[in-house]
Amino acid sequence: MATATKTKTITETHLLVATAILLSAAGLAFLIAPISPTSSLCADSDGGYNLAVKGTTKGYDAATGKTVQRTDACVSAKPTAITEYSCKGSNVVSANASCPTGQVCSDGACIVKYVATWGNDTDNDGSSARPWRTIQYAIDQLPAGGKIFVLEGRFNEQIRISKSITIEGAGTDKTTIAKAEEGSTIIEIANAPHVILQNLRISGMESPGSRASEGIYVENGSITLSVI
Repeated sequence: MATATKTKTITETHLLVATAILLSAAGLAFLIAPISPTSSLCADSDGGYNLAVKGTTKGYDAATGKTVQRTDACVSAKPTAITEYSCKGSNVVSANASCPTGQVCSDGACIVKYVATWGNDTDNDGSSARPWRTIQYAIDQLPAGGKIFVLEGRFNEQIRISKSITIEGAGTDKTTIAKAEEGSTIIEIANAPHVILQNLRISGMESPGSRASEGIYVENGSITLSVI
């Protein structure tokens, strides 16, 4: 009986030692195993997939296993293209997208530029809060394919367009483009594949008989009109 008791004691001791080793190994494995990232590790400053706002996304890069930071950016070869970053779980993902019709990419966001009678061509950025003053200045700043929204008011200008662009007013009874001076064409379009003028009024055409009498003159281009 004494021998049996001794054998049992040794067996229990071996089991305790073996259990301790296994627990130690498991603990070590837990310590050295990579911790899977959670969704809380990814953050996007523009709230997700948002083409209208330039955002910065910080999170996990599945390809490298590292934390990265990416900022929305325009694709230089195409003015309406944008690379948009957002979160998918804990990972930073990218998508190549096109801006909505009439918008262009500028500084990492799809935008429309604004013109108002109270705007400023020198200090403002063309946003809805800080619009430009003249339609011609807005045309000159935008790449082909851009859109200009002209707020309510009367704009006495002689406009020259040589790129595809959209100019939209606040309504034919609210936005008027008028002759800047006698003997001049109000809007002259040359070598522009596609120009859209909509929701505005063209005013001040002279009597027929010369080019100066024309409200809109088109040479080697096309135009879509929704004006009075």
